[in-house]
Amino acid sequence: MANICGCCGKKLPFLDVGFDLIEIDGEDYYVCSACNNNFADYKRGNLSLEELVCDFTKPKLRQHFVNHAPDAKVVEEIKQQERQEEQRIQRKLTAQENDPLYDDIHQIAGDLRFIKNLIIFGLVCGVLLGIIGVLGML
Repeated sequence: MANICGCCGKKLPFLDVGFDLIEIDGEDYYVCSACNNNFADYKRGNLSLEELVCDFTKPKLRQHFVNHAPDAKVVEEIKQQERQEEQRIQRKLTAQENDPLYDDIHQIAGDLRFIKNLIIFGLVCGVLLGIIGVLGML
């Protein structure tokens, strides 16, 4: 038996790994990967409910979408995080343009952290081997 998408009414492809199974009131509804991506966009606030649902959408599934409407506060937080990420990237690009050694300094700092961790690991292993050696002599 072929599985039908409860949102768009299309038959799910045999190897569609992006489909989702939504259980509502004991009934299972399949949602294809395209509709699943649209639902994720809807939850992020990038898509309206009218763009998400169509004539083929089952009534219970439509109500599920309405119940999971994006919260304005969540949408604003996501957009704020995106703005902060853009600002961070812009500051990094500006720092790279102003200081050509910016990447070299960060590379050296990473190398020093690695060497510090390597020394600590060596000391811990040395202490453990010393304890094992002393216990072996007893």
